Amino acid sequence: MSPLPVWRAAGGARALPWALAVTALLGAAALALGLTPRWQADAAAAEQAVQALARRAAARPAAPAATPAPDDAQRLLQALAPAAEAPARVAALLALARRHGLVVDSTRQAWAPPAAAAALPLQRLQLVIGARGGYIGLRSFVAEALQHDDTLLLDQLRLSRARPDAAELGAELHWSLLLRADGGGAR
Repeated sequence: MSPLPVWRAAGGARALPWALAVTALLGAAALALGLTPRWQADAAAAEQAVQALARRAAARPAAPAATPAPDDAQRLLQALAPAAEAPARVAALLALARRHGLVVDSTRQAWAPPAAAAALPLQRLQLVIGARGGYIGLRSFVAEALQHDDTLLLDQLRLSRARPDAAELGAELHWSLLLRADGGGAR
């Protein structure tokens, strides 16, 4: 006797999907019951590791604020130009801009008020330069100016274009020039 008549007597093809579904559910339940303790153990181990790291971080003393050593402060002061040289430094910066093909439209400069509790006798000259030129000229000017002078800081750069297809850019460059405050203060 062939197995085919027994298969048809038991419900045939209709019973097969139900039997597979029940078997799959029972297998999934057994797998979940077997793995749940392991997942819980892994989660508990991870939580313990996080708590241990938090305890170590809380026990570690905070790093002291970085303060320059006295000899570092003296070297910085020696590298700064005196405030009396500010006009020559500004003129050199404008000449550098022109060498890079920029047209300088305007300049504004003002001495920044000194910090109330300044540790070093520094003065900061704020300089705003309005210029026009190509992107490559602007980029190379800024790069060379910053590379050439360690006491020159670029605070802000604002670029604009008259039209989307225009080759010329308008630029407003906000610089800070750090200078050594001399006893009398050159303002």
